[in-house]
Amino acid sequence: MRTVEILIAILQDPSLNLTAIDNSTSSPKSSPTKLVGADLEPSHANATISSSNSALKLIVTRDLWSISRATIPRSLLGGAAKKLLAILMEQEHEFVGESDPQDNARRQWSFLCAEVLSVCEVEDMISFWGFNGESLKLREWSTNVRCLVWSSFVTKWKEIGGSWEGAAILLGIPTA
Repeated sequence: MRTVEILIAILQDPSLNLTAIDNSTSSPKSSPTKLVGADLEPSHANATISSSNSALKLIVTRDLWSISRATIPRSLLGGAAKKLLAILMEQEHEFVGESDPQDNARRQWSFLCAEVLSVCEVEDMISFWGFNGESLKLREWSTNVRCLVWSSFVTKWKEIGGSWEGAAILLGIPTA
């Protein structure tokens, strides 16, 4: 699906810089995704000049994915969502890098993964978290990262009204 190809291109384009250029030493400027007078979605609230380019790309991609989810029939999104999810998982490090606590790239990545998985099959959710048959081989995350991803994921899953099956999977993820 062309829509997902464009979203992937946004995420992968190294020449695309969404950070605001501040030539002065005055107060930080808002994210380019924030319109003057518009309220940001709560999960966009920390998007300021201090956000990394990766975080801003993830925010823009999330916004565009949200529009796609609202306008394209769910039956047509499944395969495209799997493709986007595969890229998000395979290139996670490129999208979040060595995120420091002030940067919300990891949180934005988590939100986007939850939003994409909301139109995928339950098996994709199982695979994302590392369930393998009867055992759980968690992704190679530190406990702090796993907790951040899990809490972001749960927040977004509740917000978008994710499936009860997905919620049950989330309840089975150890966070410590």
